Amino acid sequence: MNKPRYWLALATTIAILAACSTVGAASEKSNKKEKVKLGVEALTMPDSELFPDILKPPVKWTEPADYSASAKKGEKIFNNKKKGNCAACHCTAGTKGCGDIGPSLHKYKSELGSQRAHDWIYQKISDPRMDNPDTVMPPSLPTKTLKPEEVADVVAYLESLK
Repeated sequence: MNKPRYWLALATTIAILAACSTVGAASEKSNKKEKVKLGVEALTMPDSELFPDILKPPVKWTEPADYSASAKKGEKIFNNKKKGNCAACHCTAGTKGCGDIGPSLHKYKSELGSQRAHDWIYQKISDPRMDNPDTVMPPSLPTKTLKPEEVADVVAYLESLK
């Protein structure tokens, strides 16, 4: 089986199915005044119409001014598989079962953090697409995986790593 063709066929099928369900629902809401687009026509539709829940373009995020961040809370979020799950890709001292997709953060402050401003770290965790649109690191704030205060806690934790 030709793998690239398989993946292309699969992606096309998914796009068509999504278009049919999304456009069909939109047509029902507008009293069936619009013609429902099916099949190949779906390939010419904009992503926002095909996938209404698609992420919006990255924006600049700023830390809440009235919040006192906690490194201790940040460490818990960093290691929590149901919350931040940063440890799936990054290692820090004491983290068990950490991944190696992202850079090691064992000595973040001395090795990486000294080169980065506090606001840059906050943005990177909030939505890393801002400076790298092709990143595999998931955005935290646009997806509501973390709250702004929780991102601040993770930043405080990283900055506490000597």
